[in-house]
Amino acid sequence: PAPALALHSAPDGIFTHFTAFARSAPVEVHWRRTDPAGEASPVRVDAKGAAYAPGEAAFEAAAGTWQVDVPADDLKSGRQLYLSIDYVGDIARAYVGDRLVDDDFYSGRTWEIGLRRFAPAVGQKGLTLKILPLRRGAPIYLAPGRMPASFQDGQASGIRAIYASPEYETVVAGPPAAGK
Repeated sequence: PAPALALHSAPDGIFTHFTAFARSAPVEVHWRRTDPAGEASPVRVDAKGAAYAPGEAAFEAAAGTWQVDVPADDLKSGRQLYLSIDYVGDIARAYVGDRLVDDDFYSGRTWEIGLRRFAPAVGQKGLTLKILPLRRGAPIYLAPGRMPASFQDGQASGIRAIYASPEYETVVAGPPAAGK
């Protein structure tokens, strides 16, 4: 039998489906490009044609740079705050100050970073994103429909959107256990 909970419920076969609601708490992030991308070097490949990951020099020479500021107060709650980055490029890196904290090889999907582990530093310094441009014809596999729609001067690089989503929690107290 379903427990007696103060939640909206509906029968679902032999089970009961409960619905809980959480109040939305939007987080406003600000981001801006601080350095445009340069021309990416041709992708290096091994004897079998597999691409090598580019080194630090490639990022210094060609990566576009963005600064992302997240309100420090939104990182103080102790809950997880996910930063979602909709970008196009070859490889993206995230830094807090000079410390590399995350990276992503472009797949056409949104890159997600959990920020709680970097608080309070990310609230104080922000996050720096460096994105190496994706060259047209790069020897990498992307699922159908994930290749960028356009390449400017033979490469694609940029950020379409950045948003933050807090992790919500709803605590449900059930009836007291028998004998307590």
